[in-house]
This record gives sequence, structure tokens and C-alpha cells, in this order.
Amino acid sequence: MPVAVLLLCAFALDGCASSGKSRDAERQQDMQQRLSAIEQSLQQHRLDRETSTATLNDRMAALEQQLQMQQAQIRALSDALENIRSRPPEIRPKPAPAARPAATGDSRVTAIKPPTVKTGTDKPDLQHREAEKNAYTAAYLALKSGRYEEASQGFAELLKGYPKGEYTDQAWYWLGESLFAQHAEKAAINAFGQVVEHYPDSVKHAAALLKLGQLQQAQGHAKKAMAFYQRLIHEHPDSTAAEQARSALAAMRAATENKR
Repeated sequence: MPVAVLLLCAFALDGCASSGKSRDAERQQDMQQRLSAIEQSLQQHRLDRETSTATLNDRMAALEQQLQMQQAQIRALSDALENIRSRPPEIRPKPAPAARPAATGDSRVTAIKPPTVKTGTDKPDLQHREAEKNAYTAAYLALKSGRYEEASQGFAELLKGYPKGEYTDQAWYWLGESLFAQHAEKAAINAFGQVVEHYPDSVKHAAALLKLGQLQQAQGHAKKAMAFYQRLIHEHPDSTAAEQARSALAAMRAATENKR
């Protein structure tokens, strides 16, 4: 074969090889670009998903907080309504009868004048009651929202400002609940004790007795706990708290029998 033909064949083969290498390089570059694009797309998808999840979580948290606030307001209003319903009706004094002339015919006897009513005297009382109600509601909402320290401070300030107010008995009870939530058991016992000893007609009297029994039982004071449970059953036999007290007493007695 002539040398020229061999040279042409060699050049052709070399060109084919170079062309093949070039196409391989292009393919490899194209694959790398596609992989890079896919990775960027996946990364963007993850970011979008994380952002969407965070936004959804924020919305759910906001809705949950709003729901808790509304439920707390409903409970506060229900407690206030229950307190109003449980109070005895106001007994107004009967007006004094007009004086009659004496039997001796003494014309100097005069009719008894009614007491003078001063206008505007009820306004400060209404403002006082409204301020107490607002302070009570704020502390109650803090308690139901889990802000226990804020709640205990609010109830303590309420009791200082209104020691004989409309919500004093309930403020003592919820102060006990907020203190118990902070693991201040001794202080909680003192707060519940105020309700038990000084407010026998309170709507929270039965609940306070139950709490005292549970706290004493948790601290290992079985006799004190049983005494509170028995008092609760005796004074509030038809209450839900009394049912719980009966169950607790039965469990304590069964445990005592098993130890023997």
C-alpha cells in the first residue's frame, strides 16, 4: 500500500478518536450541568418546604394561642356567672312605717323622713368593682395561658388591693393553683387553706378541700389527707369533688389493707 494512503488512514483514525473524545467530554459536561441543576432544584425544594412548614407552624401556634385565650375568657366568665348565681339574694330592709299620731292626741308628732340619697355616690363603687374584675380576669388569663409566675403575682396584687372584694375567695384559690404549678406546694397549701377556713360559701370551697387532700397525700401525710377528704364528703356530699374524694379514700384504705 502506498505510503500516502497509509498516512491518510492514520489521519482519519486520529480525527475519529479526537472527535470521540470531544463528544465524551461534552457529554460529561452536560451530565455535570444537569446534576448541578437537579441539586439546586432539590435544595430549593427543601428550602421551600422548610419555609412552608415554618409558616404553617407559626399559624398553628398563633391559632392555638388565640384558642387558649378565648377558652380562658369563657372560663373566667363562667366562674364569674357561677359566683353570682351562688350568692344569696340581696335582702333589702323594709321601709319604716310612717309614724302615727299618739293616742293622747299630741299634734307635735311628725312623719319620719326618708334618708337623703346623694346623687353620684354609686359611680366610685362601680369603678372599684370594674377595676377588681379587670385585675382578676388578667391574672386568670395569665394562669390559663401557662404564665404561672405572672398569674401568681396578679392574684397576690389583687388580694392586696381588694382584700374583701367580690373575687377574693376565687383569687385565693387560683393563687393556690398558680403556686402549685410552680412547685411551691407549701405556699399553695396556705392559699387553698384561706378558701377552706374563711370562705365556706365559696364556689371553690369544695375544690379547695380536694386540693388540700391531694397535696397532703402527695407529701405522705395520709391522716391529714383523709381528714380533708372526709370533710369534703361531709360538707359537699353531692359535688364532683366529693366523688373524687371518695375514690381517693377507697384507694388509700385499700393500700393500707394490702400493707397488713
